[in-house]
Amino acid sequence: MLKRFKSLLKDTSGNVAIMGGLLIIPLMSVVGATIDYTSYINLRNDVQNSLDAAGLAAGREVADGEDDEGELEIYSETFFEANLDNNIDSESYEFDFDFVPGDTSIEPPIPDQVNICVDIDYDTIFGHLIGVQKLEERICSIVSLGNRTVEVALVLDNSGSMSGNRISTLRTEAKALVDTIFNSAQLTTLPDPVKFSLVPFAGTVNVGTQNQNQAWMDLNGWAPAHHENFDWENTYRTNNPTRVFESGGTNIGFEEQIGGTWEWKTRYDVFDMVGESWGGCVEMRPWPHNTLDTVAFSTDTYNNLNDSVDADGDGIGDGTSALFVPFFAPDEPDHRFAERQAGFTDLTIAPGTDHDPDDDSYRNNYLYDFQDYNPSSPTQRIQLYTDFEPGYVNQARISPEGDDDDPQRGSDDQINRTNWMFKYQRNQQYNGSLSQFHGPNDGCTVRPMNELSTDQQTVKDNIDLMIASGTTNIQQGLTWGWRTLSPSEPFTGGREYDDRKNLKFVILLTDGNNFYSADGDSTPNNTAYGAWGYARPDNVDPQNIFNGLPTHNRWLEGLDELDGTIYENTTFDITPESSNDFEAIMNAHTLQACNNVRAAGISVYAIAFDVPSTGGVRELLEECAGSGIRDGQEIIANTQFYHDVDGNELKDALANIAKQIANLRIAG
Repeated sequence: MLKRFKSLLKDTSGNVAIMGGLLIIPLMSVVGATIDYTSYINLRNDVQNSLDAAGLAAGREVADGEDDEGELEIYSETFFEANLDNNIDSESYEFDFDFVPGDTSIEPPIPDQVNICVDIDYDTIFGHLIGVQKLEERICSIVSLGNRTVEVALVLDNSGSMSGNRISTLRTEAKALVDTIFNSAQLTTLPDPVKFSLVPFAGTVNVGTQNQNQAWMDLNGWAPAHHENFDWENTYRTNNPTRVFESGGTNIGFEEQIGGTWEWKTRYDVFDMVGESWGGCVEMRPWPHNTLDTVAFSTDTYNNLNDSVDADGDGIGDGTSALFVPFFAPDEPDHRFAERQAGFTDLTIAPGTDHDPDDDSYRNNYLYDFQDYNPSSPTQRIQLYTDFEPGYVNQARISPEGDDDDPQRGSDDQINRTNWMFKYQRNQQYNGSLSQFHGPNDGCTVRPMNELSTDQQTVKDNIDLMIASGTTNIQQGLTWGWRTLSPSEPFTGGREYDDRKNLKFVILLTDGNNFYSADGDSTPNNTAYGAWGYARPDNVDPQNIFNGLPTHNRWLEGLDELDGTIYENTTFDITPESSNDFEAIMNAHTLQACNNVRAAGISVYAIAFDVPSTGGVRELLEECAGSGIRDGQEIIANTQFYHDVDGNELKDALANIAKQIANLRIAG
């Protein structure tokens, strides 16, 4: 073939020249048509892109309240022309604008629509060679104004059982979900079309140390749970006047007069005593606030504050219970109690000398109990012996020589020792540094939560920071996820609930049952310390005079409000004592919170991820999941809200949820 081609090139006969002359015309036509077509395609793409931009711009004007069709047409045409390249003039196209109102009276609603079309005439350069003088086409852009904004709270289990491959897989697939939903909003007519919050949870939730002085935190020590485990009235050492402040016969808080000014004493002061910063975690509020998005402000007066909230509808204000209390794990009693032996008079006996074993053993013991504190001489070591009697302020507690009576030994008196304030003031620590696993922040194991954000990369970066440690408290994670979606304090990033162009979602994932650490008969507390406090069977003082005892039992309240739920028969006459009992109560409160979340108009996706075969978490999550409710009707129909998956299926579950949310955002 190559030889024949070469011979053709060498052929000088007239036939080849004639044939070449005849072929040049169609060849020129083909080349010219290619040039014309390429130029036309470039022009067409430019027009289409400019139309899309103009349609989206008009849509944003409609979203902002503009409803004059004439004004919208002028605005969109101006926007269209501004985005065109210079290779097309206004005489070569005809602009056509049409606004089509939707119909929201039917289900699913028909959204408003902006239709923009341009009729273009393109004069060819070489087209006359093949009989084509002009190319004409109608190019349109149709923008549905029914697309919605979405707000998504990722409420993700970061407990210890999530360690290893589970937390790694969760990070990867959660970031993929974020990408899918953010990418679905690239062409949108609404501002901030996607927002994400992130709430890692374990036994507690970390609201962030930057919020320590927010008004919704209990800055004055007014909340009922604030002074549990702190006997300010009897065991706080100071040379200043102190008082239990009362209003209308109700004990409010404990105050110290410093420099002529009365100042409230709070858990933050106790953190300062031991030289430790608050870790950012918060207590569970008493029922019903633990299941609600209520809020109160410690910057208000006490009477206004307490009258501002009546969450349980009994006609009695309960605003102080709506304040958020900083989490503080108290120093637990020494395993050995101090006993002065006959013949010893030295007040500098080192802790651990001549001590006998006590009845019980505690895990979070980080301070010596038996050293008193002298505010006039803070470095003086005053050794305490066993017949300590509260009430002798600024006096050394020294038992009579040879007295073997042990009033601070044994289970009952260990609670008193837990509540002693002077041991925090003395701050004589055992060996070992304080941390999230030892000390006042013991149990505050999770990374801080993140408010709603429109920054895709920031959300993903925070997901990458998640760690796995601690126990499981699903309810606290769920309710804080709700609070990030709320338009009101403590976080205000959520749109109003009645914004019908906005959808709110919680994606709740856990790999285990609600769990609270029971310790059986090893201590009188019945449990380790956690966000619900101790589950002690007794020692409740309704007339709390800041003696360290709780004013109520957070575990038993609200269990008579379970009618109509799968937990309606969850009842206890006394404080629960086993892990199964704790799980049953935590499940009941979690479902109460789920129902309240959905009633607020927030849809809940729930994922059981490699959950154990025992326990009721599957049943709980299936009941929890579902569409938000608006005007008595489900907002979203025909959607799979509950997923029970193993490690290999998590990717598909989260991808499915991401696709559903993305489609719901686009569809009006």
